[in-house]
Amino acid sequence: MKVYFKGISSSVDVNLGVASDGTSKTLLRKYHQNSYNFLNKKRLEEREKELEWFVGFSEAESVFFISKLGALSFKIKLHWDDRQTLLYIKNFLSELAGRDVGVIVDSKDKHESYFTVAKFKDIQEILIPIFTKYHFTTSKYLDFKDFCLAAEIKNSSVLGKRKLIQDELEKILNIKSGMNSLRIQFNVHDIPKRPLTPYRLLGFIEGDGSFCITSMIPVLTVKQHSKNVHFLYEIAEYLNTIIPYNPEIGPKEDKLNTRPVGCISNSGLNTSILSVTNILQLYNYVLPFFKSLTFRSRKEVDFKLWILAVKLKALGYTTKTEGKNCYVEINKYINKRYTTNIVLNQVPNIKIINELLNSPPVFDLSSGLSYKALSDIVKVNNKGYSGYGVNVYDNGVLVQGSPFSSYTQAAIALGNLNISSAISKKIDTDKLYKGKYRFESASL
Repeated sequence: MKVYFKGISSSVDVNLGVASDGTSKTLLRKYHQNSYNFLNKKRLEEREKELEWFVGFSEAESVFFISKLGALSFKIKLHWDDRQTLLYIKNFLSELAGRDVGVIVDSKDKHESYFTVAKFKDIQEILIPIFTKYHFTTSKYLDFKDFCLAAEIKNSSVLGKRKLIQDELEKILNIKSGMNSLRIQFNVHDIPKRPLTPYRLLGFIEGDGSFCITSMIPVLTVKQHSKNVHFLYEIAEYLNTIIPYNPEIGPKEDKLNTRPVGCISNSGLNTSILSVTNILQLYNYVLPFFKSLTFRSRKEVDFKLWILAVKLKALGYTTKTEGKNCYVEINKYINKRYTTNIVLNQVPNIKIINELLNSPPVFDLSSGLSYKALSDIVKVNNKGYSGYGVNVYDNGVLVQGSPFSSYTQAAIALGNLNISSAISKKIDTDKLYKGKYRFESASL
């Protein structure tokens, strides 16, 4: 196969990762076999779900790093609030190895934490066997294969207890020159396929996905560099064809055909995004699927809030004032919970939300009627119901007339009709417009 690096082209064997520089297939095969000897098959299979989660999370968050001096390391950087996830990963790998693996270092400002595996023995005996058996299916697969090539070259100096000679260093740096963000182009067919598993998908989404509320609509999103858009299509297919129909309230059969359909689009420069926005697709499939799995990061906090938001919306509680207020509370807090945020929003009153959800739902999803039909029935019975407005803050002070009934009305109040699009982009993000205006959703 051909993998295209920046400025060079190198032929690589998919299974062995053999470069065209003359590296011996036999040597590399022995190298991988020696790596496998430490982590035996039984040891891996006993914790396969955790391994799949770790691989999925690593596919989203990790980097295979090579320094200018040819030193190899595996790194994951997270927000300091997510330090426990790094601790889980460190403990997990240490338990597999039967020894301490990796180090965790915090930034001086306590904003970020870093997990690094830099000992060559740990790279050789722990990481390489794991990522070879449970391989990636994005461009990270090619980065890992290059990392293995560099490790094979470095292995000679390690065995000889000497520094890299100039020729070895040049080969490793040549490999480095086409890895990670420097890998501009590649042939997706050069990446072996591997079926998604529930925990691999969960791990990836805990890294690069989001359970969020966008324009007051619950959404599942997954972002990736556009060079890996093929993986978003794999996820979309998995959501549409594999995860089961399992709503808490609903007909025994999915006669409305609400299987999740992921929309994939461009989102900024070199970024693609997968979105599932249909409320019944989320309620009937996505919510129960991820609820059945064990999260291993603080994204579980957002997911549990998102569950409440999906239920409030799907079951019609947001057609009532108290339901809208609860929904707005969740929207203000979800995905904005980090301790480093300038503004710390109030935690939603979970007790009140659960009390509301324990009352009879407004929409009877077990009826088999479409969501639009159920919504229309309530509108007729209530002679229509109000939606959400916009609160505008000027340097933290609520602008008179808030909440405005629409983005347009809010823009008029600020004296510029053309900023309604800016409001739609910045609402509920805590990002300021013109350095002083903040916009948030509010019930009418």
